[in-house]
Amino acid sequence: VGIVLLGDALTLPALLAILTSIFGIILISLPKSAGGRWTPDGSLWIGLLSGACFAVSSVSLRGASLSLGEASLLLSTTTTLAFVTLIQSAMLLAWLGVRERGQVGKLFRAWHHAGWVGVIGFLGSMAWVMAFTLKDAASVKAVGQVEILFTLVASHLIFRERITPRELAGILLVASGVVGIVLLGG
Repeated sequence: VGIVLLGDALTLPALLAILTSIFGIILISLPKSAGGRWTPDGSLWIGLLSGACFAVSSVSLRGASLSLGEASLLLSTTTTLAFVTLIQSAMLLAWLGVRERGQVGKLFRAWHHAGWVGVIGFLGSMAWVMAFTLKDAASVKAVGQVEILFTLVASHLIFRERITPRELAGILLVASGVVGIVLLGG
């Protein structure tokens, strides 16, 4: 999506590292079934469509931030994210106002609790947009897949879930893809 919309270029090592990471995610994500077989269903297509929409939004955030030209990284990131957050908030309020009127009042009454969540979420989103501004979205999202590793480790340590050999292979592929992007991605 970044190549098509923004003309981003990926080096061959970065592309290989991204593909390695993607293959690892696929291994981790395959369902655990008794027969060891997996057949695609409707959730596959919903997931792919969601991923495609997320790719377009990530690349669009990068494009919006880069379009601000000579502005500092902090200014372009903050401006882009503030604009996006205002649009999302207006759309959400309109949706709730039409579909679930009572929720708008509850939302505003809970501002002191939700406010901190919003601030922390905004700061996290700023980090993502900064990264998208500095580097192509494909590489940033591939490095971001490291969060899946943390999730698996936490599920093992906290919930005592067993990590299968297939998941372990996926973890190693994701980790090597992330390291490859960081070291060789250019």
